[in-house]
Amino acid sequence: MDKNLKIISFISEPVKEDSISGNQFYKSRGYDQYQTIEKLFSILERYTKDYQMVIFPHPRENIKILKDFCSSLKPKTKFIILDNKLTHIILPSSFGIVGM
Repeated sequence: MDKNLKIISFISEPVKEDSISGNQFYKSRGYDQYQTIEKLFSILERYTKDYQMVIFPHPRENIKILKDFCSSLKPKTKFIILDNKLTHIILPSSFGIVGM
């Protein structure tokens, strides 16, 4: 993480996986964690000199799939995927928090 950049934290939830499993609540949202991450990168692209994104995956999410997805977007914004055990350290210093 870059100490000179403000942190935007994203708290993920396995919406896509839950939707596939047949949960009607998740199907009705109309978006999933991947679409949300892509949109956040798109918005933050204009502010790469100011912000970085920290992504906290849900315990049921596959971190490798999440990392591969984020990397495939080739974002200009710096990002890191951290274990949820660090939320109590990062969230209080976040400039903004986005959650599912």
